[in-house]
Amino acid sequence: MRAPVTHPGGRTGLVGTVLCIGVLAVVAHIAAPDPTQAAQISSGDRLATAIDAVRSVVGVHRLTSVARTTANGWPAGISPEWFPGGALPIHPDTGEPFTIEVVDGRSDEHLPAVWTFHVEDPSARTLWYNRTNGSICARVVDDGQDRSASIRFWRANGANHAP
Repeated sequence: MRAPVTHPGGRTGLVGTVLCIGVLAVVAHIAAPDPTQAAQISSGDRLATAIDAVRSVVGVHRLTSVARTTANGWPAGISPEWFPGGALPIHPDTGEPFTIEVVDGRSDEHLPAVWTFHVEDPSARTLWYNRTNGSICARVVDDGQDRSASIRFWRANGANHAP
C-alpha cells in the first residue's frame, strides 16, 4: 500500500490552500484602499477647490481693490459680490454658500480654534477668515468622528492654509 501524498515540508493540500488564502487576504487588506477614508479624501479635495477659489478672489482684492482694508492691507471682509453670481462658493458638505466668521486674530494665527460645525446649527460659520494676516480656512461638518473630520480638514486646508 502507498503512503498518502504530501507536499514538501509535510503539509497536506488543504493546509497549504488555507495558508495561501490567508496570505492573499492580508495582502489584499494592505493593498486595497479603505472606502471610508477615500470618501473623506474626496470630500476634502472638493472643499480644497472651493476654498482655493475664495483665497484667489481675496488675494486679487488685496492687490487691486480700493475697498476698505485692514492695517496689513487685507480686505476687512469677504463680499459675496466679488464672486460670480454675487454669491460665495458652495460648501460641498452642505450644498449651501459658505458663511464667514471674520476675526481679528494674531498675525501668527493661521487656523481657527474650532475646525468643525454642525449642519443643524443655522448660525454655524463654515469659513474662517483672519483679516489680520489673510488666513482663510474652511470648516468641515462634525460627523462625530474626530479622525474623519481631521482628515477632511487637513485635506481641504492642508499646508497651504496660510497666504
